[in-house]
Amino acid sequence: VKSVKVSKFIQLPLYLYGLLALIYLYNSKFSLFSWHTFYMSISYITLAGNAILIKKQGGYENTKTHGIIMTISSIFSVLGWYMIYTNKNRFNKRHLTSLHSQTGIFVLVAYISIGIAGFVFLHPDYGIMKSNKTIRFGHKIGGRVLTALSWITCVLGLVKVVSDPIN
Repeated sequence: VKSVKVSKFIQLPLYLYGLLALIYLYNSKFSLFSWHTFYMSISYITLAGNAILIKKQGGYENTKTHGIIMTISSIFSVLGWYMIYTNKNRFNKRHLTSLHSQTGIFVLVAYISIGIAGFVFLHPDYGIMKSNKTIRFGHKIGGRVLTALSWITCVLGLVKVVSDPIN
């Protein structure tokens, strides 16, 4: 994939967050819960954040790179969901009982859905509606809303873990 020019000033906070997630994971007991935090942080903050910045630069290569990184981001989010789902089962805890978990599952499903729609409709090589401005606008605005909600969900998770680490 061709190299893209994105301001290091803009990328630095995203990489820093990813580094902090790695440090957290390294210093933890490597529980399934830790892996949930790691995968979700890397997915929604580091990968999705950078994919959005790359797409914002415009152009064919950046659009394809955006799609590839967002696909990897979605894979990481599914892995993060699997970790917390398995962890909850281990402790016989109910699922989807907090605002964090409810917004989290919504974001997970919506991100995957908007990704599939982007691939089918907007792929620069064979998207069936790649030049439709309404579809492009909806994808852009939907992506922004989901990204904001994903970051809010991350904050809700931090608040939740401080009050009750296992739930």
